[in-house]
Amino acid sequence: MRKIQEPCSIQDCELSQKAVGYCNKHYAWARRAGLLNTGECSEDPCTGAVYTRGLCSPHYQRYRARHKGVMPRLPSNPNWTKTYHGYIVRKISLGARNKVRAEFQHRVVMEEYLGRNLRPNEEVHHLNGIRDDNRIENLELWSTRQPKGQRVSDKTAWAIEWLSEYEPDLLR
Repeated sequence: MRKIQEPCSIQDCELSQKAVGYCNKHYAWARRAGLLNTGECSEDPCTGAVYTRGLCSPHYQRYRARHKGVMPRLPSNPNWTKTYHGYIVRKISLGARNKVRAEFQHRVVMEEYLGRNLRPNEEVHHLNGIRDDNRIENLELWSTRQPKGQRVSDKTAWAIEWLSEYEPDLLR
């Protein structure tokens, strides 16, 4: 037998209750307004209001960073975040249906240096292995294209194509 849902406790709201007497919409509003926060953060010596799991919002973000693989925003630039694997990335909205694309900072730096977009077969390598060190001196452009066959004629055709793409002056 199915339980009948009570309506939201907000006057004139016809949605059913989901938590603490509120529908989803009004629960989110009450939480943002601080109406649901009871008590202080359990982190010592923080006295911030509880956001969730007994933590204030900043301490909860740190908790998520440690336990969920989501890193906090960088203080120097709030658009860029650090991934769990150590790369610096920002999300670019594509507009359609809230789709987003990740844009890695080391690729952006290399594209600005080259004055063009990277090709699909190009990668950017960190020379010192530190993934958040995106100085141009530490970045190296790698080509991942390889010849498909082992015949000399195949390799020669590939070499001419590769040289015409990266060093066309050498073919003259």
